[in-house]
Amino acid sequence: MFKELVKKSRSFRRFKQDPAPTLEQLAEVVALARLAPSANNDQPLKYFLVKSQEYLDHTFSCLQWAGYLTDWPGPAENERPTAYIIICSDPALRDNPEIDVGLAAQIMIMGLREMGFGTCLLGSVDRPKLQKLLDLPRGLKIHF
Repeated sequence: MFKELVKKSRSFRRFKQDPAPTLEQLAEVVALARLAPSANNDQPLKYFLVKSQEYLDHTFSCLQWAGYLTDWPGPAENERPTAYIIICSDPALRDNPEIDVGLAAQIMIMGLREMGFGTCLLGSVDRPKLQKLLDLPRGLKIHF
């Protein structure tokens, strides 16, 4: 039931390493997110899937977890996320895609939760460092 799925869709900050979402499962929730309403249907969002250990480590190094918990540095190595979905937008298509970002993110969060995975939407990101480490296309704006 939808109500139960919403109740289960909280922020997780420690993650089981097994089972981990597959690239196919990540692609499935991105495909669902692409069905979200988009102003003028211009689809300004781009998604980058991170699964390899090298890029998981790069991504983790760009994040600050629960900044208000000053004595907690984030998940231990064996509790870190096993995948990331980086949500970006193309400012040439639209300069204010925040509503699209929120709708897409919520769909992916709920889709992954339905599959049995926990998620955490992270806003405290060193975006210039992440863009460089992951070699993301220039000109895209990283949201999460």
